[in-house]
Amino acid sequence: MSGAKGADEPVSEAFSMKNYLISHHIKADRIISEDKAGDTAENIAYSKKYFDGKTVIVTSDFHLYRALYLAKHEGVKVEGFAAKTKVNNLLYYPNYYGHEILGLIYAFVFGKC
Repeated sequence: MSGAKGADEPVSEAFSMKNYLISHHIKADRIISEDKAGDTAENIAYSKKYFDGKTVIVTSDFHLYRALYLAKHEGVKVEGFAAKTKVNNLLYYPNYYGHEILGLIYAFVFGKC
């Protein structure tokens, strides 16, 4: 699990995901958490020391392409699994995908790719 605490969040993303897995009967000692990463590139950079061989990234369907792209750029042997995004309003999709496109542009401009 990887992700820092956002300014408007009570706990880190890593803590929240770990608690979710524990509530679904995954033993805590099988979960590795990293709670310093503030973006996708940092998620991968800070977490790759835990990877042994091929790794699977599980993330939202709209985010998977960029996550895999950044991981491969970091030299990680990776596959992806997309979690379906459930939204009540289809107008959210342009925002999600727009964010991903801007994220890829940012990665190119600032040398992340």
